[in-house]
Amino acid sequence: MTKIDDCTLVLFGASGNLSRIKLIPGLFRLDSLGRLPEKMKILSVGRSDVKESAWRDDIKSMLDIKFKKNYDAKVFDRFIARNFYHANPPDDENAFKRLSERLSDASTFPQNLAFFLSVRPSDFASIVDLLASVGLTDETKAWRRVVIEKPFGTNLETAQALQKSITKHLKETQIYRIDHYLGKSALQNILLTRFANHIFDPLWTHEHIDHIQITNNETLGVGERTQFYDATGALRDMIQSHLMQMLALTTMEMPETLSPENIRAEKIKVLESITPIPLSELKKHTFKAQYGRGKINGEEVKGYLEELGNPASVVETYAALKFYINTPRWKGVPIYVRTAKRLHASDTAIAIKFKKAPLSLPVQADNWPMEGCAYLCQNSKTSSCI
Repeated sequence: MTKIDDCTLVLFGASGNLSRIKLIPGLFRLDSLGRLPEKMKILSVGRSDVKESAWRDDIKSMLDIKFKKNYDAKVFDRFIARNFYHANPPDDENAFKRLSERLSDASTFPQNLAFFLSVRPSDFASIVDLLASVGLTDETKAWRRVVIEKPFGTNLETAQALQKSITKHLKETQIYRIDHYLGKSALQNILLTRFANHIFDPLWTHEHIDHIQITNNETLGVGERTQFYDATGALRDMIQSHLMQMLALTTMEMPETLSPENIRAEKIKVLESITPIPLSELKKHTFKAQYGRGKINGEEVKGYLEELGNPASVVETYAALKFYINTPRWKGVPIYVRTAKRLHASDTAIAIKFKKAPLSLPVQADNWPMEGCAYLCQNSKTSSCI
């Protein structure tokens, strides 16, 4: 295993939904597996003035919820000792100067710094500007990295503007654009499932495949993310990031090597081969909706507009697309991509529906979801399956 340098992870937006549900528990799991550097520290940055002891108590509550209080006490003691809190009030003009002064304490914080921006996308550029203004992006004495969660802009224009802004201060090697969905084990196994099994490649063509379905459904609503979600919607929140990555892994050609550069090159090729949907046929190929008031598992839940408090919103919580990939392998194969909140069940799946064989045997299993269908990735928290 490659040795990881001792470093300090500076986590902006530490009290937010992503941090509480994914990042803090994920870091704890890595610590339990011995995957964190021995002297690594985590400095959580938030807007509120919170005592460090209270923040550590809060971390414990996050882990209790995530792991149902079933975790190793020794690992917890080691993990909690790594954690510190720093208040960065938005109305304090010296906030980043104070942050720099605190991080300069090399006896506490390793000087290799990674800044994880778990904040509103509109804050990405301004935070990088402020980090640079106090010298925290300078790599003269130690490495510095900035990790940006999706969405990286809301369209091509804003993505290019964000790129232009942050590269005033950062080299490309310092920038990590992260889609945390790709860390799921089942997604990481898709390439192995496809390319390490010679039986699949001859079948992975339009001659044998009728269609592909890529689905992500959740029973959860938007929760506390109403303002973020209403500025984003299901299409930008899930399809253009997570589900398109799943699509690329499912349909890309074999890369020359498994290096990040070669995998990325093949992903780009297949994504650029998607046939644009004509505006005149938009209604034939797309669908969107919002969830309303109803019951989930017997519990009464509010509709999206009630949660948002804005009856005029037309932002979708359900989005579905049908399109084609214009390559010899996928000629004429329809691909269905859909995502939704507040459905009856939570599920993430890539379903490959094969064409009907000339001789079809009677179906014996009543519970098989779709005759002639292979589930390449069902429930992305578990292994891939065929």
